[in-house]
Amino acid sequence: MSLPYRFSPDRYIDVKGVRTRYWEAGSGVQTVVLVHGLGGAIEIWAATIPRLSQARRVIAVDLVGFGRTEKPDGAYDYPFFASFLNDFFDSMKLARAAVIGHSLGGGTALQFAVSHNGRVEKLVLVGSGGLSLSIGAGLRILTLPAVGEILTRPRRRTPRQLMAGIVHDPSIGDQVPEVVERFNDMASLPGAQEAVLKTLRNNITAFRGKPKSISGIVPFLGAVRQKTLVIWGRQDRIIPFAVSRVALELLPNAELLALDKCGHCPMIEHPEVFNKRVCDFLDAG
Repeated sequence: MSLPYRFSPDRYIDVKGVRTRYWEAGSGVQTVVLVHGLGGAIEIWAATIPRLSQARRVIAVDLVGFGRTEKPDGAYDYPFFASFLNDFFDSMKLARAAVIGHSLGGGTALQFAVSHNGRVEKLVLVGSGGLSLSIGAGLRILTLPAVGEILTRPRRRTPRQLMAGIVHDPSIGDQVPEVVERFNDMASLPGAQEAVLKTLRNNITAFRGKPKSISGIVPFLGAVRQKTLVIWGRQDRIIPFAVSRVALELLPNAELLALDKCGHCPMIEHPEVFNKRVCDFLDAG
């Protein structure tokens, strides 16, 4: 059975000179902004948006450098992405929203909450970066000279090849063939490989994350008092499950949803559980 995913029409907006792609669906009092991870794009939320948008306005954005958003020069670290997200809020005339971030998008959401706290209503962190120097070997190896260029070289990949390193069961890719096809296309866009490698090498080494990558986040999380839902796959090989405990220890109002037989993409691997828990969390007072 295929996952309950669908695509929204592409929309574009100027964000301080950066042509930025986003999707928008639904309406309601509450607005939710979805932020993807490293090398990702809006399509990662294709099974999430239909459910969330039934009772709220949902906006998913391609971060600067990724998806079909433009790929200018920049620092490609958490302050860089959080500043872009703040500018995106301005361009969309969003005063405040709940923010859901996956992986790099989770670290971006945390940096955004630290730097622009008044704009965040609630947080959902999915296999989040920005919390620890512990990073899976599959990403660390990509920081090596030449190795990274070879392994991230644009090429057509089957659904199982694309999912092999990031999910618990690679066959899940067979249920989202159109998502995989779109990711294959976007990986070949000019500047896409460079953005991935710059993000990796500016934030991690072959041994661990760079301390500077989280120095603007971790010491300040005690002041992030928004209700936060932390979602993590127990078999996550990209950012280990143990990192979820850091979020619970440092964020004053955090709760954890741990998913078994789940890797780095709970929204794809367990969409029904993921969507229900997120909706319940967003609806709660």
